[in-house]
Amino acid sequence: MRLCIGLFKVDTQMTQNISVADRVDSVKSAIKELQRYFDKAEKNFSTKDEVELRAVFLAPEYAFARSVSQGTDHSFGQRRQVEEDYVKDTWRPVFGDLSKGFKNALIVPGTVAWRKSFTPASKGEFGSVEEREQYRRDKYEERIHDSANVNMDQGYVFHGNTPVFPTQFKKRDDPRAALPTANSKAAAIQSAHYIAKNTAHCFYNGDCAYKYNKIGDFYEVCEDTQDTVIVPNRQSKVSGTTVGCECGGAVAKDSRAGRYPHPVIRPHSAFRGLRQPEARRLFA
Repeated sequence: MRLCIGLFKVDTQMTQNISVADRVDSVKSAIKELQRYFDKAEKNFSTKDEVELRAVFLAPEYAFARSVSQGTDHSFGQRRQVEEDYVKDTWRPVFGDLSKGFKNALIVPGTVAWRKSFTPASKGEFGSVEEREQYRRDKYEERIHDSANVNMDQGYVFHGNTPVFPTQFKKRDDPRAALPTANSKAAAIQSAHYIAKNTAHCFYNGDCAYKYNKIGDFYEVCEDTQDTVIVPNRQSKVSGTTVGCECGGAVAKDSRAGRYPHPVIRPHSAFRGLRQPEARRLFA
């Protein structure tokens, strides 16, 4: 199998002062550059492969978040999450359109930090908007209480009063004596207005084929607020079947107890015995 890989390399802890619009333009340009390389590489192979040429584009965590007016990263008390309307009405359509024009490319344009209202826009399949809202609150409270999705295998027994992220992740300018716990977050969910998410969208041939929300809470909400609550992914499993194949990944894989200093990639059994990727592209 022949594969073009494009990695958008940027230190997102040092670039949160860049506007979201400019970041969108930068990632778009990188995707288009990979597509030009992909089209050229496809024509240069002298022999046909058993499958069509594929491409993967990957940008880093927090490629998209609310920009800061001072400094380079979010300090304590600054809101990190962009609003739901922007993600749904602007951000997703931009990368969906790019994906539609880039056949056989899996595009993951980094993660986006955003927040979603607990109050739904419509009642959906429920009897009322209020009933659907309460369902959301109960569902996310249950996720908070699921220790397998919160403690990230840090080597200690998890219980309701255990801080949901290790103390070493506490920001230096955070004046709070106590960090949020599962119990305090679960209680806040019943009155909070927003769910915070750190989401990797996976686009393929124009569709958002898969969305993965970060499992743990590593200071995702850096405000002293109970109005916005980060909720872990629905399960610890980080792999699934999409676009006709099985794939896996994790947001901030390198942060899990420091055991993965570099991304870990293992081929699925279906690809064993096939040739190694023949084309790569790195964007810096």
